[in-house]
Amino acid sequence: MKHETDTLTVEQKKPPEDGAAKGVRFDARKTFWVFLIGSAIGAAAEILWCFIRTGGFEYRSSLVLSPFLVIYGIGALVLYFVRIKKTVFHMFFFGALAGSAVEFAGSILQELVLGTVSWNYTRLPFNINGRVNPLHTLFWGLLAVLWYTALLPLIEKLIGKIPERVYKPLTTVLAVCFVIDGIVTIAALLRWNMRLEGIPPANHIAAALDAVFHDGYMGQVFADMIRVR
Repeated sequence: MKHETDTLTVEQKKPPEDGAAKGVRFDARKTFWVFLIGSAIGAAAEILWCFIRTGGFEYRSSLVLSPFLVIYGIGALVLYFVRIKKTVFHMFFFGALAGSAVEFAGSILQELVLGTVSWNYTRLPFNINGRVNPLHTLFWGLLAVLWYTALLPLIEKLIGKIPERVYKPLTTVLAVCFVIDGIVTIAALLRWNMRLEGIPPANHIAAALDAVFHDGYMGQVFADMIRVR
């Protein structure tokens, strides 16, 4: 016999809202979905922008096995948890600041951990250490307005329509795959750096990474990545 709870959607299973509560109730699964969808939207936006700018296709991803740009996912989470509902100007202003802050911090973290950067704005006017600049700050602000007014409501509506019996296992599977992809990506990037320094593989795992994620493959996935140390 099928239980009624098996056919409920995520939206129907939500607990009643507390009228006095403020902010966004933390939900680990929904947080992951917002991050994942934000990362996918970011990758699509970057690919579209490259096509408009150059007329050609350029693959953009932070990972070696899946098409997601993590920096956009992080930005999406900031805008998800900090809801700006006043005016379009407030949305734009907060999004411009938050997006630039995430971009700046992400660039520094990547340089510290991997010794590389994936974007360099030194040729653009009024840039800050090549990590952020007014043009991309403008882009973050416009993207925030689009996120608050259209994308986030649509994403929350779509997530809410997923049947609960599908939602939990699907989220778990996707989260595990994402973590594995992240671990493999870090290993492949570290091994790529070692190859560029002339360091041979020390074991079978390193040799396998060299064979699968060779220089040509890595150069295609991380076309804009620059070694800085």
